Amino acid sequence: MGFGGNQTGKIIGSGTIGNSSVSINNVWLVDGLRHNLLSVSQFCDNGYDVLFVKNNCTVIKISDQSIVFKGKRRNNVYKINFSELTDQKVLCLLSMSDKKWLWHRRLGHANWRLISKLCKIQLVRGLPDIDYHSDALCGACQKGKIVKTSFKSKDIVSTSRPLELLHIDLFGPVSTASIYGSKYGLVILDDYSRWSWVKFLKSKDDSYDVFSKFCIHIQFEKELKILKVRSDRGGEFENEPFEIFCEKHGIVHEFSSPRTPQQNGVVERKNRSLQEMARTMINENNLAKHFWAEAVNTACYVQNRIYIRPLLNKTAYELFKRRKPNISYFHQFGYACYVLNNKVYLKKFDAKPQKGIFLGYSERSKAYRLYNSETLCWNKGCFTSHTTIKTAFCDTYSATPISELSQNRRFLRLVGPTVAGFLAFFFRALSFIPFAQITSLLLSLTFSLPSHNFKTLKPILFLILTFPKPNH
Repeated sequence: MGFGGNQTGKIIGSGTIGNSSVSINNVWLVDGLRHNLLSVSQFCDNGYDVLFVKNNCTVIKISDQSIVFKGKRRNNVYKINFSELTDQKVLCLLSMSDKKWLWHRRLGHANWRLISKLCKIQLVRGLPDIDYHSDALCGACQKGKIVKTSFKSKDIVSTSRPLELLHIDLFGPVSTASIYGSKYGLVILDDYSRWSWVKFLKSKDDSYDVFSKFCIHIQFEKELKILKVRSDRGGEFENEPFEIFCEKHGIVHEFSSPRTPQQNGVVERKNRSLQEMARTMINENNLAKHFWAEAVNTACYVQNRIYIRPLLNKTAYELFKRRKPNISYFHQFGYACYVLNNKVYLKKFDAKPQKGIFLGYSERSKAYRLYNSETLCWNKGCFTSHTTIKTAFCDTYSATPISELSQNRRFLRLVGPTVAGFLAFFFRALSFIPFAQITSLLLSLTFSLPSHNFKTLKPILFLILTFPKPNH
């Protein structure tokens, strides 16, 4: 069936509509047609006269000259309102299609499958037994129920080598700053191998500097060129320095559509899995929240070695490093461990190890990352080789590192056990406050003391000096 504007509609059925007094034969059911159109020629062929005047039209039955119904003119179209037919003492000419649309509205625009099931197995009374199915669109349903079309999973690998396409995304700000003062995490993901990196930032403004240095470093390391980078349209990625860098190095910068994170879904899912794994490890051992960066870093390290690349059925490590990963040296995050003290002079019967917390693995050396609970410090000296610490792990650990303050021998000699215990309790309560804020608090307390007596300042200055120092 043809319409104006060169549009067509498929005729999916034909039949007769009407009632005992009036019927219209050879009525077409056209797919997608939202309105009932009456053919004047069919009325005339079936024994009716149609009279058109300026403001209305009238359908008259020739046999007895009775008026069947009237229609009113609106603009250039004559319309028949079936709800007004009762006032004209004419039975309503509703088709079966009109009935199902009526019940669709009466039932709160319920979906057709539900209405059809109610009718088919007779779960309710009073619902007409007709075919409740329609391919036409309901305008009200579109306004109230419309959703985005789901993105189908790919069944092919879009890239052929590492660094051909990098996905990048930023998460944060995290309410609690990390040990080094970071509040954001920049997640970088290789599309081919699914190998990922996480760079921790103190502000969004650092994104360009960190990413540009990373690109130069990784291209020299792999001797491969980055061809494309895909990100969202966040201000940290869509800016002039970022575009100049990409143009200079021949990198195509692609963007996902606004409010459509599914187009960069690979890194969005990685972002979520990293945070979920980190959150689980922190809460399992009741660690302080400012260790979140170490937990995310460990989660990234582990996932690079255990997650399987879809379709290729290989780990990200094997695709990126071209060899199978070894995970025999893995340990549980957050557990207590003992580190051999080979830096401080020990007396004959002093304990040889120092207690620490296992917080991951080093990327640049064959070492673990540990937080020393004895000295309350974190530096490269606390990194221990895999073989040295192999059997030095305890079964359980649930205390935060700040609670170990009262066990520090140097601190006990300075302030005594009573003051040390009070300060340990005080700093345990402050374990969720970032390092920078704690340092500022201690300094303000120090310089508010009268006469700046060095003997009074010495214990507080010792606290400041033994807190972990940021190195980036």
